[in-house]
Amino acid sequence: MPRKPSQTEALTHSSTPLRRSCRLQAQTGPLSPAHAASRDVKSLQHATRNARITETPQTGRKRKAVISEDKQNEAPPAKKLSPLPPASAHTSDHSTNALDLKGSKPVVRFADSEPLETVIVLRESEAVTRAKVITPEFLRAQASTTDFPEGDIRKVPCPPEAKPNIQPIRRRDRKGRHFYRYPLRFVLAYAFDTDDLAKHLKDNGHPRAQDENMGIAYLCDTLTMKLGIEHGKGFAYVPDEKDKDRMTYMFIMSESDRPETLPWPEARIRKFQEIVGVKGMMPLVHPYQPKDSRFMY
Repeated sequence: MPRKPSQTEALTHSSTPLRRSCRLQAQTGPLSPAHAASRDVKSLQHATRNARITETPQTGRKRKAVISEDKQNEAPPAKKLSPLPPASAHTSDHSTNALDLKGSKPVVRFADSEPLETVIVLRESEAVTRAKVITPEFLRAQASTTDFPEGDIRKVPCPPEAKPNIQPIRRRDRKGRHFYRYPLRFVLAYAFDTDDLAKHLKDNGHPRAQDENMGIAYLCDTLTMKLGIEHGKGFAYVPDEKDKDRMTYMFIMSESDRPETLPWPEARIRKFQEIVGVKGMMPLVHPYQPKDSRFMY
Protein backbone atom coordinates (compact mmCIF):
# COMPACT_ATOMS: atom_id res chain seq x y z
CA MET A 1 0.00 0.00 0.00
CA PRO A 2 1.59 3.30 -1.07
CA ARG A 3 2.46 5.74 1.61
CA LYS A 4 0.59 9.08 1.75
CA PRO A 5 3.05 11.97 1.41
CA SER A 6 3.47 14.12 4.43
CA GLN A 7 2.46 17.77 4.63
CA THR A 8 6.07 18.98 4.51
CA GLU A 9 6.80 17.07 1.29
CA ALA A 10 3.68 18.52 -0.39
CA LEU A 11 4.78 22.02 0.44
CA THR A 12 8.32 21.47 -0.90
CA HIS A 13 7.12 20.01 -4.21
CA SER A 14 4.40 22.81 -4.88
CA SER A 15 5.10 25.46 -7.57
CA THR A 16 5.96 29.06 -6.70
CA PRO A 17 2.70 31.12 -6.34
CA LEU A 18 2.12 33.91 -8.96
CA ARG A 19 1.57 37.57 -8.07
CA ARG A 20 -1.95 39.05 -8.44
CA SER A 21 -0.97 41.40 -11.29
CA CYS A 22 0.60 38.55 -13.22
CA ARG A 23 -2.48 36.43 -12.76
CA LEU A 24 -4.73 39.25 -14.10
CA GLN A 25 -2.49 39.70 -17.12
CA ALA A 26 -2.55 35.99 -17.79
CA GLN A 27 -6.35 35.92 -17.57
CA THR A 28 -7.18 39.06 -19.59
CA GLY A 29 -4.23 39.18 -21.91
CA PRO A 30 -2.44 42.36 -23.08
CA LEU A 31 -4.34 45.68 -23.13
CA SER A 32 -5.81 46.74 -26.45
CA PRO A 33 -4.76 50.10 -28.02
CA ALA A 34 -8.22 51.62 -27.34
CA HIS A 35 -8.04 50.82 -23.63
CA ALA A 36 -4.53 52.19 -23.48
CA ALA A 37 -5.59 55.44 -25.19
CA SER A 38 -8.53 55.96 -22.81
CA ARG A 39 -6.18 55.33 -19.94
CA ASP A 40 -3.79 58.04 -21.24
CA VAL A 41 -6.71 60.52 -21.72
CA LYS A 42 -7.89 60.04 -18.16
CA SER A 43 -4.42 60.64 -16.82
CA LEU A 44 -4.12 63.81 -18.94
CA GLN A 45 -7.47 65.15 -17.69
CA HIS A 46 -6.42 64.45 -14.13
CA ALA A 47 -3.16 66.36 -14.63
CA THR A 48 -4.98 69.33 -16.20
CA ARG A 49 -7.47 69.51 -13.33
CA ASN A 50 -4.64 69.59 -10.82
CA ALA A 51 -2.90 72.35 -12.78
CA ARG A 52 -6.09 74.51 -12.72
CA ILE A 53 -6.44 74.10 -9.00
CA THR A 54 -2.83 75.16 -8.39
CA GLU A 55 -3.26 78.36 -10.50
CA THR A 56 -4.21 81.59 -8.70
CA PRO A 57 -7.86 82.53 -9.39
CA GLN A 58 -8.69 85.84 -11.07
CA THR A 59 -10.25 88.55 -8.92
CA GLY A 60 -13.58 90.24 -9.74
CA ARG A 61 -11.91 93.38 -11.09
CA LYS A 62 -9.71 91.42 -13.47
CA ARG A 63 -12.70 89.46 -14.74
CA LYS A 64 -14.65 92.69 -15.36
CA ALA A 65 -11.69 94.17 -17.19
CA VAL A 66 -11.44 91.11 -19.39
CA ILE A 67 -15.18 91.23 -20.16
CA SER A 68 -15.03 94.95 -21.05
CA GLU A 69 -12.09 94.32 -23.37
CA ASP A 70 -14.03 91.56 -25.08
CA LYS A 71 -17.01 93.89 -25.56
CA GLN A 72 -14.82 96.61 -27.04
CA ASN A 73 -13.33 94.15 -29.46
CA GLU A 74 -16.79 93.07 -30.62
CA ALA A 75 -18.05 94.66 -33.80
CA PRO A 76 -21.16 96.97 -33.46
CA PRO A 77 -24.45 95.54 -34.78
CA ALA A 78 -25.22 96.37 -38.36
CA LYS A 79 -27.95 99.00 -38.95
CA LYS A 80 -31.10 97.95 -40.75
CA LEU A 81 -31.48 99.52 -44.12
CA SER A 82 -34.76 101.33 -44.78
CA PRO A 83 -36.79 99.60 -47.46
CA LEU A 84 -37.06 101.23 -50.82
CA PRO A 85 -40.46 102.64 -51.88
CA PRO A 86 -42.60 100.15 -53.78
CA ALA A 87 -42.88 100.20 -57.48
CA SER A 88 -46.48 101.43 -57.23
CA ALA A 89 -45.40 104.76 -55.65
CA HIS A 90 -46.10 107.84 -57.69
CA THR A 91 -45.15 111.48 -57.39
CA SER A 92 -47.75 114.13 -56.72
CA ASP A 93 -48.40 116.73 -59.39
CA HIS A 94 -48.24 119.63 -56.93
CA SER A 95 -44.79 118.99 -55.49
CA THR A 96 -41.74 117.45 -57.09
CA ASN A 97 -40.60 115.97 -53.79
CA ALA A 98 -43.99 114.90 -52.47
CA LEU A 99 -44.40 111.14 -52.46
CA ASP A 100 -47.62 109.14 -51.93
CA LEU A 101 -47.28 105.44 -51.21
CA LYS A 102 -50.05 103.18 -52.40
CA GLY A 103 -51.06 100.19 -50.34
CA SER A 104 -49.80 101.70 -47.06
CA LYS A 105 -50.24 104.78 -44.93
CA PRO A 106 -49.89 107.96 -47.02
CA VAL A 107 -46.52 109.63 -46.57
CA VAL A 108 -45.94 113.17 -47.83
CA ARG A 109 -42.52 114.80 -48.01
CA PHE A 110 -42.40 118.50 -48.83
CA ALA A 111 -39.59 120.36 -50.47
CA ASP A 112 -37.67 122.98 -48.52
CA SER A 113 -39.04 125.82 -50.64
CA GLU A 114 -42.66 124.64 -50.50
CA PRO A 115 -44.77 126.64 -47.99
CA LEU A 116 -46.67 124.76 -45.29
CA GLU A 117 -50.24 125.79 -44.55
CA THR A 118 -52.27 125.12 -41.41
CA VAL A 119 -54.64 122.21 -41.95
CA ILE A 120 -57.90 122.24 -39.95
CA VAL A 121 -59.79 118.94 -39.83
CA LEU A 122 -63.46 119.24 -38.90
CA ARG A 123 -64.73 115.96 -37.55
CA GLU A 124 -68.47 116.13 -37.86
CA SER A 125 -70.91 113.28 -37.89
CA GLU A 126 -72.93 112.57 -40.98
CA ALA A 127 -76.19 113.22 -39.10
CA VAL A 128 -75.09 116.76 -38.12
CA THR A 129 -74.06 117.47 -41.69
CA ARG A 130 -77.40 116.30 -43.05
CA ALA A 131 -79.25 118.41 -40.49
CA LYS A 132 -77.38 121.58 -41.39
CA VAL A 133 -78.19 121.21 -45.09
CA ILE A 134 -81.94 121.52 -44.48
CA THR A 135 -82.96 125.08 -43.60
CA PRO A 136 -86.21 126.29 -42.00
CA GLU A 137 -87.02 128.23 -45.15
CA PHE A 138 -86.86 125.04 -47.20
CA LEU A 139 -89.24 123.19 -44.85
CA ARG A 140 -91.64 126.12 -44.73
CA ALA A 141 -91.74 126.39 -48.51
CA GLN A 142 -92.18 122.62 -48.82
CA ALA A 143 -95.12 122.65 -46.38
CA SER A 144 -96.93 125.25 -48.47
CA THR A 145 -96.86 122.95 -51.51
CA THR A 146 -97.93 119.73 -49.73
CA ASP A 147 -101.28 118.79 -48.25
CA PHE A 148 -99.89 117.35 -45.03
CA PRO A 149 -102.54 117.84 -42.29
CA GLU A 150 -101.27 119.79 -39.33
CA GLY A 151 -103.57 118.06 -36.84
CA ASP A 152 -103.59 118.68 -33.09
CA ILE A 153 -101.00 121.20 -31.94
CA ARG A 154 -100.58 119.22 -28.70
CA LYS A 155 -99.02 116.30 -30.59
CA VAL A 156 -95.62 116.10 -32.29
CA PRO A 157 -96.33 115.64 -36.02
CA CYS A 158 -94.47 112.90 -37.90
CA PRO A 159 -94.91 111.59 -41.47
CA PRO A 160 -96.73 108.22 -41.57
CA GLU A 161 -93.94 106.58 -43.61
CA ALA A 162 -91.34 107.64 -41.04
CA LYS A 163 -93.03 106.23 -37.92
CA PRO A 164 -91.89 102.59 -38.39
CA ASN A 165 -88.26 103.74 -38.74
CA ILE A 166 -88.16 105.62 -35.43
CA GLN A 167 -89.96 103.05 -33.29
CA PRO A 168 -87.91 101.68 -30.37
CA ILE A 169 -86.48 98.15 -30.42
CA ARG A 170 -87.06 95.94 -27.41
CA ARG A 171 -83.90 94.28 -26.07
CA ARG A 172 -82.51 92.60 -22.95
CA ASP A 173 -79.57 93.61 -20.81
CA ARG A 174 -77.03 91.27 -19.19
CA LYS A 175 -79.41 90.48 -16.34
CA GLY A 176 -82.25 89.60 -18.69
CA ARG A 177 -84.24 92.78 -18.06
CA HIS A 178 -86.09 94.42 -20.96
CA PHE A 179 -85.28 97.90 -22.21
CA TYR A 180 -86.04 99.97 -25.31
CA ARG A 181 -83.40 101.31 -27.69
CA TYR A 182 -84.41 104.24 -29.88
CA PRO A 183 -82.95 104.81 -33.35
CA LEU A 184 -81.56 108.12 -34.55
CA ARG A 185 -84.10 110.66 -35.74
CA PHE A 186 -84.24 114.26 -36.95
CA VAL A 187 -86.27 116.89 -35.14
CA LEU A 188 -87.38 120.43 -35.90
CA ALA A 189 -86.88 122.05 -32.52
CA TYR A 190 -85.94 125.07 -30.46
CA ALA A 191 -82.72 124.43 -28.52
CA PHE A 192 -81.84 126.69 -25.57
CA ASP A 193 -78.96 126.66 -23.15
CA THR A 194 -80.36 126.63 -19.62
CA ASP A 195 -78.49 129.77 -18.57
CA ASP A 196 -79.52 131.65 -21.70
CA LEU A 197 -83.15 130.57 -21.32
CA ALA A 198 -83.26 131.69 -17.67
CA LYS A 199 -81.76 135.07 -18.60
CA HIS A 200 -84.28 135.47 -21.45
CA LEU A 201 -87.22 134.76 -19.15
CA LYS A 202 -85.92 137.21 -16.55
CA ASP A 203 -85.31 140.00 -19.08
CA ASN A 204 -88.79 139.61 -20.59
CA GLY A 205 -90.58 139.59 -17.22
CA HIS A 206 -91.96 136.05 -17.26
CA PRO A 207 -93.72 134.84 -14.12
CA ARG A 208 -91.41 133.60 -11.35
CA ALA A 209 -88.38 134.36 -13.53
CA GLN A 210 -86.47 136.05 -10.69
CA ASP A 211 -85.40 132.56 -9.63
CA GLU A 212 -83.81 130.64 -12.50
CA ASN A 213 -85.07 127.21 -11.53
CA MET A 214 -88.56 128.40 -10.69
CA GLY A 215 -88.83 130.39 -13.90
CA ILE A 216 -87.86 127.45 -16.12
CA ALA A 217 -90.13 125.08 -14.19
CA TYR A 218 -93.10 127.44 -14.61
CA LEU A 219 -92.40 127.71 -18.35
CA CYS A 220 -92.28 123.91 -18.75
CA ASP A 221 -95.60 123.57 -16.91
CA THR A 222 -97.17 126.15 -19.22
CA LEU A 223 -95.89 124.36 -22.34
CA THR A 224 -97.24 121.06 -21.03
CA MET A 225 -100.74 122.52 -20.59
CA LYS A 226 -100.86 124.49 -23.86
CA LEU A 227 -98.81 122.29 -26.25
CA GLY A 228 -98.54 118.94 -24.48
CA ILE A 229 -94.75 119.27 -24.34
CA GLU A 230 -93.29 116.99 -21.65
CA HIS A 231 -90.40 114.59 -21.24
CA GLY A 232 -90.52 111.99 -24.02
CA LYS A 233 -93.28 113.91 -25.83
CA GLY A 234 -91.73 116.96 -27.36
CA PHE A 235 -89.13 117.75 -24.70
CA ALA A 236 -85.56 116.51 -24.30
CA TYR A 237 -82.37 117.68 -22.66
CA VAL A 238 -78.99 116.90 -24.20
CA PRO A 239 -75.38 117.90 -23.43
CA ASP A 240 -74.21 121.11 -25.04
CA GLU A 241 -72.21 120.61 -28.23
CA LYS A 242 -69.44 122.98 -27.13
CA ASP A 243 -69.42 122.32 -23.38
CA LYS A 244 -70.43 118.81 -22.27
CA ASP A 245 -70.85 119.99 -18.66
CA ARG A 246 -73.76 122.26 -19.65
CA MET A 247 -77.23 121.10 -20.68
CA THR A 248 -79.40 122.16 -23.60
CA TYR A 249 -83.20 122.07 -23.45
CA MET A 250 -84.80 120.98 -26.71
CA PHE A 251 -88.48 121.77 -27.46
CA ILE A 252 -89.51 119.62 -30.43
CA MET A 253 -91.98 120.90 -33.02
CA SER A 254 -91.89 117.88 -35.39
CA GLU A 255 -89.84 114.74 -36.05
CA SER A 256 -88.98 112.33 -38.88
CA ASP A 257 -86.43 109.72 -39.96
CA ARG A 258 -85.05 112.06 -42.63
CA PRO A 259 -84.43 115.80 -42.32
CA GLU A 260 -85.95 116.69 -45.68
CA THR A 261 -89.33 115.12 -44.75
CA LEU A 262 -89.83 117.06 -41.51
CA PRO A 263 -93.30 118.63 -41.25
CA TRP A 264 -93.67 122.36 -40.61
CA PRO A 265 -96.49 122.75 -38.03
CA GLU A 266 -97.27 126.45 -38.40
CA ALA A 267 -99.86 126.71 -35.60
CA ARG A 268 -97.69 124.80 -33.10
CA ILE A 269 -94.68 127.01 -33.87
CA ARG A 270 -96.66 130.24 -33.53
CA LYS A 271 -98.07 129.14 -30.16
CA PHE A 272 -94.61 128.28 -28.85
CA GLN A 273 -93.25 131.65 -29.96
CA GLU A 274 -96.08 133.39 -28.16
CA ILE A 275 -95.59 131.51 -24.86
CA VAL A 276 -91.79 131.82 -24.70
CA GLY A 277 -91.65 135.29 -26.25
CA VAL A 278 -89.42 134.50 -29.23
CA LYS A 279 -91.50 135.84 -32.11
CA GLY A 280 -89.64 135.76 -35.41
CA MET A 281 -87.24 133.05 -34.19
CA MET A 282 -87.31 129.94 -36.40
CA PRO A 283 -86.76 126.37 -35.17
CA LEU A 284 -83.76 124.50 -36.54
CA VAL A 285 -83.13 120.90 -37.63
CA HIS A 286 -81.19 118.76 -35.13
CA PRO A 287 -80.22 115.08 -35.02
CA TYR A 288 -81.50 113.44 -31.90
CA GLN A 289 -81.33 109.92 -30.46
CA PRO A 290 -83.21 109.30 -27.20
CA LYS A 291 -81.47 107.37 -24.48
CA ASP A 292 -82.27 103.74 -23.73
CA SER A 293 -85.26 103.47 -21.44
CA ARG A 294 -87.19 100.85 -19.47
CA PHE A 295 -90.41 102.39 -20.70
CA MET A 296 -91.62 103.14 -24.23
CA TYR A 297 -92.69 106.74 -24.81
